[in-house]
Amino acid sequence: MLSEASPELAVSTWERILQSETSPVCAFDTQYRLTAFNQAHSDEFFRIYRYRVQIGDVFPDLFLPDQAAVMRGFMARALAGEQYDIVQEFGDPDLSKPHWQISYTPLFDDNGVVVGAFHRAQDISARLRTEAELAKARKVIDDAAQADSRLRQVLRDLDDRIRATSDPDQVCAIAAEIAGTTLGAGAAAYGTMRADRQTLDITHGWTAPGAHSLVGTHYLPGFGTHLDVLRAGEDIVVNDVDDRAQSLLDASACMALDARCVVNIPVMEAGRFVSMFVVTGPAARTWTRSELDFIRNAAERTRASVERRRAEMALREANESLERRVQQALAERETRLRQLAEALPIGLLVASPDGVVDYGNAWIAQELGPLDRVQREHWPLLVHPEDLGLLRSRWDAMAQGGPPSHVEVRMRGPDGSYRWYAVRSVLLRDAHGQAERIVSTVMDIEELVRARERAEQAARAKSNFLSTMSHEIRTPLNAVIGMASLLHDTALDIEQTDFVRTIRNSSEHLLTLINDVLDFSLIESGRLRLDRQPFDLRGCLRSAIDIVAPAAVGKPIALRLDIPEALPALVVGDEARLRQVLINVLANAFKFTAAGEVEVSVCADPDDPERVHFAVRDTGIGIEPAHQVHLFSAFSQADSSIARRYGGSGLGLAICRRLVEAMDGRIGVESAPGQGATFRFSARLGVDTRTPSIVERRGVPRATAPPARALRLLVAEDNAVNRKVVALLLRKLGYSADFASDGEQAIRAVQSHAYDVVLMDMQMPGVDGLEATRHIVSRWPVGERPRIIGLTANAMDADRQRCLDAGMDDYLSKPVLIDELAAALARGQPRARGVATAVA
Repeated sequence: MLSEASPELAVSTWERILQSETSPVCAFDTQYRLTAFNQAHSDEFFRIYRYRVQIGDVFPDLFLPDQAAVMRGFMARALAGEQYDIVQEFGDPDLSKPHWQISYTPLFDDNGVVVGAFHRAQDISARLRTEAELAKARKVIDDAAQADSRLRQVLRDLDDRIRATSDPDQVCAIAAEIAGTTLGAGAAAYGTMRADRQTLDITHGWTAPGAHSLVGTHYLPGFGTHLDVLRAGEDIVVNDVDDRAQSLLDASACMALDARCVVNIPVMEAGRFVSMFVVTGPAARTWTRSELDFIRNAAERTRASVERRRAEMALREANESLERRVQQALAERETRLRQLAEALPIGLLVASPDGVVDYGNAWIAQELGPLDRVQREHWPLLVHPEDLGLLRSRWDAMAQGGPPSHVEVRMRGPDGSYRWYAVRSVLLRDAHGQAERIVSTVMDIEELVRARERAEQAARAKSNFLSTMSHEIRTPLNAVIGMASLLHDTALDIEQTDFVRTIRNSSEHLLTLINDVLDFSLIESGRLRLDRQPFDLRGCLRSAIDIVAPAAVGKPIALRLDIPEALPALVVGDEARLRQVLINVLANAFKFTAAGEVEVSVCADPDDPERVHFAVRDTGIGIEPAHQVHLFSAFSQADSSIARRYGGSGLGLAICRRLVEAMDGRIGVESAPGQGATFRFSARLGVDTRTPSIVERRGVPRATAPPARALRLLVAEDNAVNRKVVALLLRKLGYSADFASDGEQAIRAVQSHAYDVVLMDMQMPGVDGLEATRHIVSRWPVGERPRIIGLTANAMDADRQRCLDAGMDDYLSKPVLIDELAAALARGQPRARGVATAVA
């Protein structure tokens, strides 16, 4: 079937290629004449058009007229040199008209000129039919998925709507409406089976416009219903009641209800058929799986909600009945309680939450006036205006669920005078949790308040006495310690040096006792305030050890310090108070250890990084178990012989306990006689991420070298001995000073001379140091007035704050130590010489 002009070898090759192809293949020249084709092409063309093609046939002309023009256009594109694929429908409409996928490839000669084209066809009709069927199947699946999704959303809407109602009949109506409208049914309803297990009662349902309602009583055997099917928990689904093959229902009985298609879903409880969800339609239909699952879910949700609502109604009725009985019992009890209330020796008031009085006993009438007056004014209005806010806030807290109120307020009596009363109030709520009544007891505490005020006055007097005694003792003690220190630095023989050291040590011991008494007084009065500043924890530990280490001189005692690397370097807390505890515990360890060792260990709590644990262990005399229970009590020592042998006020450990507790910690001891003791305590210290080098150490005095610059000094001090001590201390530091004996002289001196620093005593006759400081601060601006350093024998924290509040720049407590004085003066700056100009 190849052209005779083709060589013999080409004929053989073309023939093998063409005949091996199972798809129709042909070639044509530039005149659209067939030059070659295979058997498949010939057979397929004959099958469709009943014509056997031949070499030389003009190929487009073999097709039907309308198809020939299309075919000629396709072949012309190939003869123009274009290679492409097309899908086209060809064939005789009376025979076969399949779809073809045709590939065109132009044929070139040796010079690249198109001499024809190659045509290859493939019948894709079966594939297209398969794809169409798959698309149809996918659409069915997608439609089903959309229907499932829509029905699931409808079920969620059903849950939301029935959740909002407490009426079981309304639940049935809502479920029927949603099921009927969603399914496009004629009617839907939820009914309950009677005790005969044959009759269905439907009280609420849904009916489409023009359809027959299902509400009523239905004897199921009258519908030809197979009750054994429903009692077994199986559904009855009828697509068309006229279909005789579906014999589960009677067609005439169903049609009387305008029901052509029916779904009966039995609802079971403990294996019993108790209710049924019914859906009917006026026309035959095929119920889908999704629709049936939806009806089953709606039925189960309806059953659960109806049972829950009926149980709630029964419980509510039972509660109401119980409440009625309780109210009756309460009324009887109230009568008895009123009789008891009238005999109470305290007041009893029953009021609404806004203070309208319902009841007051005889005591109220006697103390506050007749009940009608209390009711007319609302009893909270009888409270002193300054105390009413406190009472109201406590009542509001009770209304928000807080504890009962207990306040002390002043209330006005019939004569208009106010007395102190303790008012305890309890809020009563009704069955729904709403505030209903406030019951208050009222007790006259006028005498108790006066006694408390007298006690507070006594406490203030005690504090003032201790402050005064501290001042009076520290003033001469300042001279004793100061002179002893100065004398110690002079040329003395051995015996004189020992005398001076004894004087100084005894004076410092006396100062320690005074500080203990003041600290304990401060703690007892509740005025202890802890500072919170960053400090170097390791530096604090070492400074405490440096202070008590001299106590071990001359004793064969080894000191061990265990500080883990993981311990925070910088912490936040009160460094001075922590050091005070460490010094006290360490001092005891050295005091009661004649030989052996003292070990200090510190570690952070692994479960609470801000809690640090300290332990001080010694190998000293130990403590009897009977004495350990009183060890941290005030004015207590292990036994009286300890006081005689070792001395001490018995306040040190009591102060330590209070300080540790103020730092949110605990302190305790482990000891046995002759086996030493281990004191353990903890403190909550915040962690600071900075390095210790950038935080200023506070609270540890450092020796200061002689001044590198001259300062003009004024000392305001009324005590002649103390003036002498300060003068000698200043001289030793390389300073000279002018002196004033009271505040008035100090003010005149500042007016006349440009001083760099004023050392101002706090207590002086006439104009004291505080008043003089305020006067100087008010008259001279910061850059033109001297730096004022307070000097006082009052060692309370409040005294230091009073100095700073008055405008002082610094503060030194007596006895004044030379290192502290040097450090304070080093912070002063020389001013330009000349008399300061006061502010007008």
